[in-house]
Amino acid sequence: MKRQKKKSQVNSKKVVESPPEESCGTANGPSGGWLKLFLISLLGSTLLWLSFAPVGIWPLAWFAITPWCWLVEREQFRCRRPYLAIWLAGFLYWLATIYFLPIPHPALWLGWIVFSLYLSVFLPLFIGVSRVLTRQFRVPAMLAIPIIWTGVEFIRSNYGVEFGTILLGHTQFKFPLLIQMADLFGMYTVSFLMALFSICIVRIWSSMGSISRAALPALVAIAVVGTMVGYGYWKLGQVRADPDSPVVRLALIQGSIDTEFPATSEEAGKLIKSQVTQYRDLTWQARATARDLDLIIWPETIFLSGYTIPDPNESKLSRDERTLIQGDRDNFRYFWEGSTGLRPFGEVDPPRGLTPIALMTGVGATNPVTGESYNSAVLIEPDGKVSAHYDKKHLVIIGEYIPFAAWFPILKKLSPNGSIGRGDGPKNFAYGGLNFAPNICFESTVPHLIRGYVNRIADEGTEPDVLVNLTNDGWFFGTACLDHHLACNVFRAVEMRKPMLVCANTGFSAVIDSGGQMKSQGPRRDVGILYANAARDVPQYSLYRQYGDVLPLGCGVVCLVALLAGWWQRRKGLAGRTD
Repeated sequence: MKRQKKKSQVNSKKVVESPPEESCGTANGPSGGWLKLFLISLLGSTLLWLSFAPVGIWPLAWFAITPWCWLVEREQFRCRRPYLAIWLAGFLYWLATIYFLPIPHPALWLGWIVFSLYLSVFLPLFIGVSRVLTRQFRVPAMLAIPIIWTGVEFIRSNYGVEFGTILLGHTQFKFPLLIQMADLFGMYTVSFLMALFSICIVRIWSSMGSISRAALPALVAIAVVGTMVGYGYWKLGQVRADPDSPVVRLALIQGSIDTEFPATSEEAGKLIKSQVTQYRDLTWQARATARDLDLIIWPETIFLSGYTIPDPNESKLSRDERTLIQGDRDNFRYFWEGSTGLRPFGEVDPPRGLTPIALMTGVGATNPVTGESYNSAVLIEPDGKVSAHYDKKHLVIIGEYIPFAAWFPILKKLSPNGSIGRGDGPKNFAYGGLNFAPNICFESTVPHLIRGYVNRIADEGTEPDVLVNLTNDGWFFGTACLDHHLACNVFRAVEMRKPMLVCANTGFSAVIDSGGQMKSQGPRRDVGILYANAARDVPQYSLYRQYGDVLPLGCGVVCLVALLAGWWQRRKGLAGRTD
């Protein structure tokens, strides 16, 4: 009898310590298994995907991550490899969200898969670390979830490939009233508050039938929305142009040329000519319509090549090399003169009465001494001289550089553009009494980069008045990438409290004031001309500009500490099984 009783106790103990692997439920019992966990995770992925372009049902974003918050709240996962189910839902989300990545070039198909695999890690990281924080450290979920969500977004935006777009707060970019708090701690402030709202909704749902338990999360949710709206009204009321500011009358020229990669130099020459011709014709149209223009702005890389960077060591080159360099410069000047109307370009005469005009444009630049190429922006004065020149610093992975290509040069063949050089930092483009701070392409998706540019230019004695993003989004054939990029430009304007001009091939070009309000916007994958009176706005204080990523950095530190602590305790067996 004793043996039977002892055996029964052992069996009972085994049942408690080793629940069936096919169940996946709470401490109170199974709830549907691995498939159900995957479907719940996929529900969050679907809601969040619907919140962004191309669908763009922005109110869904306030509830999109509630399924993931609910998974954080669950007591236990009792199925084998639960985070694999969560990761798979994240992988499918990213495949669908960055579907536009492989469109420009076959080499990017592999990049699309690898990048989606990389990004999908952040969903199980959010859920797993949030569970560690709420269980092992007993931090309330209403505090833990917004902290970890913000920390994960910050890590994704600042480390690794620095992918700072398609963040939760970006879903609200069309509604300036809701995004003004971005001047406090950056765009992450909006994401933090939206994550807090989401966990409040989960708590309210879980407390149905108990008014006392639902009261606190309901009050917090109301306070979140009320604070954002109230702050928005206050800050938008302060947005106005400085009455003492000079005014530069300008036109943003948006052509529509999808990106191609010519196989021969002959094809490349035809592409350059057709590209510049389209922008020349649009420029002539703009000047015929508005005779008082001071400045024309073209997007990134419209002059695919031709600009040769001045180098003091040119005098050491041979006579033949110097002759070639001068030929390049003469050719570049000819393109500029033809495009602005000083002399005929090709077989077409410019409209009568046109005089030279300043042009800010993206160019492919080359250093004649080092031979290195750059993605650059230049300001060409009415006399044809380049008065300011900026080389892009933050390059796009795969598109402009390949990791480890310095050690393995063969990897450069994976990039459609080879490998280009990095610039040494921001430059001020002074024209018409205003200071323009240019950035190129996806540089405007990196908040700390634009903040650093503005502050560095200001520290050098010239406070930037207007931000300018020159971009060639013809890579993406009118897909949702255009919306994602525009959202980032809107937030950079709010964070820096500076007007933003966006000149984009295929769209979206835009004129944005310092409150993130869209004054005008170009069409999707079509030509357009946007006229604007550039002027400095009345200065507004930006906490983010002064102190930077204080809040998101703190959230990122908490995220990493909790991750390491959870891993250490699990490894040592000190925390027991919580997942």
